[in-house]
Amino acid sequence: MDLTEAVGPADSPARDFARSTVFRALEPVTEQLTRALLSARGRPSQPAWRALEAEAAPRIKP
Repeated sequence: MDLTEAVGPADSPARDFARSTVFRALEPVTEQLTRALLSARGRPSQPAWRALEAEAAPRIKP
């Protein structure tokens, strides 16, 4: 996050872009860590997109 603060002034488009890029890069890492922790506790897990697909399936019209 320190790098995002070095990009430009607060509330600038450049800083907003840098911050969103950092968060997009961290999201897969967070998901992998969560899945590893759940697996270590013996709880099955699935990728987030599969859970979202299953939730959305009844709402999607063929």
